[in-house]
Amino acid sequence: MDTEYRSHIPARRFAFAGAYTSHSSASVADFLRKVIEVCPFIIDEIQTDNGSEFAEHFESACTSLGLAHFNTHPRSPKENPFIERFNRTISDDFIMLNRPLLRDNVSAFNEKLVDWLIWYNTKRPHELLGMVSPLSYIVSTLTVGECQKYWTRTRC
Repeated sequence: MDTEYRSHIPARRFAFAGAYTSHSSASVADFLRKVIEVCPFIIDEIQTDNGSEFAEHFESACTSLGLAHFNTHPRSPKENPFIERFNRTISDDFIMLNRPLLRDNVSAFNEKLVDWLIWYNTKRPHELLGMVSPLSYIVSTLTVGECQKYWTRTRC
């Protein structure tokens, strides 16, 4: 699962993904809680497609976390180009190389995926961000006060 997260701060990008054995709203709600925990900035809004996995438990999680949930129009991948591009990148660069592990051991697949995501977010240069990694870009845009605020997950 993956999705795009929007922040109240423009031009912030952070990639997160995980594999689950079930395509349920409970799984997506669990994923949402995990991404909120590790995201280096506060997430105010979330945009998803209209899949059934983004109903029931997921909607409850958005409400309890205070997130505004927006949906793209049906069959409109162009409304979410960043996640579509990330889906292509993660598929080509990671999933295709680790399909047997995904099939046989989802837990081990996710452990290996975490290492890839750390590399992707901290080392891999991104053209859109001026050939720096997403976390390098985020840190370069923060003031000293913001760095402390986001690091400790507190709001003013």
